[in-house]
Amino acid sequence: MNRTPRTSPYLRKSLKLASAALIVALALSGCGNTSGNAPEEANAPADAATEDGGANVVPGTGPATSGEDAAESPDAQKTEEDSAEGTDQAEDANVPDAEGVIDQVRAQLKLQDAVLPTEFELADGHYLTASIEKNEEAAFNVVFYETEEVVPVDDDSLAPTGETPIIAIVNAESYADPLSREDIFFPASDLEDISSEMAVDLGNGIQGMQEGAAGTKYLTWKEGRWVLQIQSLSEDQMDQPGIARKMVDYLETHSLPAPDDAGRISAKYQQGGDTVQNIVAWNKGDVVYQIETQRVPLEALTMTVSVK
Repeated sequence: MNRTPRTSPYLRKSLKLASAALIVALALSGCGNTSGNAPEEANAPADAATEDGGANVVPGTGPATSGEDAAESPDAQKTEEDSAEGTDQAEDANVPDAEGVIDQVRAQLKLQDAVLPTEFELADGHYLTASIEKNEEAAFNVVFYETEEVVPVDDDSLAPTGETPIIAIVNAESYADPLSREDIFFPASDLEDISSEMAVDLGNGIQGMQEGAAGTKYLTWKEGRWVLQIQSLSEDQMDQPGIARKMVDYLETHSLPAPDDAGRISAKYQQGGDTVQNIVAWNKGDVVYQIETQRVPLEALTMTVSVK
């Protein structure tokens, strides 16, 4: 008959110890996360990102960007800046430039074929505007101003006696009798035969005549039908030849309007020589045009040569 083998006491003890070790191992493994949960270490970067505002976010693990944060992104800010710039450009496009102001004035004048200066020197960021003080079929009076802000033509704030700086006053008057306009033009001295004591070389083949009377000095010269004159007090010792040479040089490359009969330019310096009153006058048919300005003589010439 078959007999069942007997297990030795030593082997039975070994099996008990092995079983106990297996139970301990299983118990320890049960303390860990289940397979459906991510390891705790995997959440560490996201938690750190939440605490430090996302400065150390690991790509792909940081918090989602909120709608408010997205609005403040560089792309959103650039869009807002571009929109604001576009609005400013649209507003600037509606602001008339100097040419636009002159066109507005010209369109309102009743004098047929009226001419106006088209160039005025303005400081950076300043604007040209004007007020029409007289507007008739045979005459007009227009005052041009320089402003720091845009001011419409003929705005109520504009007045020749006001505080707005005046660039120039432009007049036109029709004279049926040619003799009645002679008092507008200062007398033209005989500039054909100038004595050596009074002659002044102004360059470019032009000779001027310098004379003095009653504490006033005059320097006069001729260019075509135009007669130009600088006047100042003798005590101020103005460098009249130096001023005249600059004017002559400028007119070498710029042309004055062609008068039908005569043209005059007078630059009269006030006492001290700090201010000057320029009066430009010429005739076109029966109409005598005048430009008055206290800008320096070269600016007065710039206005005059731009007339059209």
